[in-house]
Amino acid sequence: MPAISGSRGDVQAVVASPAVPLRDTRQVVLLEAALVAAAAVFYLSPLPIALAGLAALAVLTWRRLDLALPLVLLFAPFYSEPRHIGSHAFAPSEIFLTLDVVIALALLATRRLTVRVDALRSNPFLWPAALLFLGATLSTLLAMDRHDALDWYLLTVVEPLAFFVLAVSVLRERWQWVLLAAAVVAAGLVAGIIGLVAALPMGLHGVMQHVRGPYGSPDNLGLLYDRVIPLTAALAAAAAGRLRSLWWAILVFTGAVLILTYSRGAWAGVAAGVLFMAALATRRGPWLVVGTVVLAVGAGVIAGPKIVHALRVGHAGTVQRRVDIWHSAVSMIHNHPLLGVGPDNFQRYYAPTRQEDRWQHDCAPGLGYMQPSEGWEPCLSHPHEEILDFWLSTGILGLIAYAWLQVMFWRRALKDWFVRRDALTLGVMGAMLAGLVHGLVDNSYFLPDLALIFWLLCALAVALPPSTRRAA
Repeated sequence: MPAISGSRGDVQAVVASPAVPLRDTRQVVLLEAALVAAAAVFYLSPLPIALAGLAALAVLTWRRLDLALPLVLLFAPFYSEPRHIGSHAFAPSEIFLTLDVVIALALLATRRLTVRVDALRSNPFLWPAALLFLGATLSTLLAMDRHDALDWYLLTVVEPLAFFVLAVSVLRERWQWVLLAAAVVAAGLVAGIIGLVAALPMGLHGVMQHVRGPYGSPDNLGLLYDRVIPLTAALAAAAAGRLRSLWWAILVFTGAVLILTYSRGAWAGVAAGVLFMAALATRRGPWLVVGTVVLAVGAGVIAGPKIVHALRVGHAGTVQRRVDIWHSAVSMIHNHPLLGVGPDNFQRYYAPTRQEDRWQHDCAPGLGYMQPSEGWEPCLSHPHEEILDFWLSTGILGLIAYAWLQVMFWRRALKDWFVRRDALTLGVMGAMLAGLVHGLVDNSYFLPDLALIFWLLCALAVALPPSTRRAA
């Protein structure tokens, strides 16, 4: 087995920032715990107490901006349970990111923060990010429902890009990047616990019925776990001692919850990501992949009908439904090839018109792009395929930018892996691949948590400093 240098001890190593020197891990852990506690108080408490929590969070963020950034990822899955402030509702990650940006600007103004302008200018993702921003902006300005388009433009394009720029500009040490990856894992752990706890009152039957966590659909939890499980596996493989046991325990737990989501797309995505990691990490990895494929083919030959029946339970007609949705999306692209329809505007075009008999009151009437055979769900919000989604949400410029981002990601990540055998880089590639595979039949980017994690993976592919640890 080739040597893998990685993050063993990276989360234990503490490198003090120039602004606030820290001498050991305990101080970082205490500060991070205080930040999480203040964020939780703000998110969960009545407004007067919540404002006190936000004030405490601001003070702690002023002291250590680098330790505040993981909160954005930790609370990313809770966008569907926003924090209400007066008549307005905001995703918690949106509030925390805004606070980080404001404090970063204040630190810059007072010369308490030095931005890595060189790292940002030389980042290979900068120009494709700018192209994506341009495409999304144009599509939003000309969207039929500009209000919804603007909301999701901010949540899935502007804010994730701000997070990317802030992280690349501010973070310097490897352990800071590892902490961001760990925050994604922690988010998945919390989401899984919430899902199981919510199902427990219904007994075993409830637990076995599509665990969904804080989301409205178990598929959304599966989409998160596409990213969580490969990152957890990488951190587990590279850690040592009790920390390694903790990562493996989290991996077992999240794997079990993934099964209980019954998300076939997530199963396929995670399997692809983990097999890819195994193929690169070990000399026998390619044989493992071949063996898995042979076993799958053999199982299909021997027990094909039974397997198909098991996979179709609760998903009857899914393939035909996907094809019908894709036909509708292609029709939209045919009529709007340059700018698409704008972020979160798919439903406005897809849903039946008011004059059609099949129009339902679950959503506003649309332009009737839904195929005649698709009466099962007229209120779909996306085309369930990543290429079609990028084209429709951000236009042809956004689609080109996405392809450009993928080329740069795999070029840099694979080069880094073959040069340094960095375990975290391997996990980053596994997470990206799992998301791509699942995205062939579902969402891949245009949700607040997925967009934030996407840009984290891009940042990690380039900005991750080498481990100071020697190869094992």
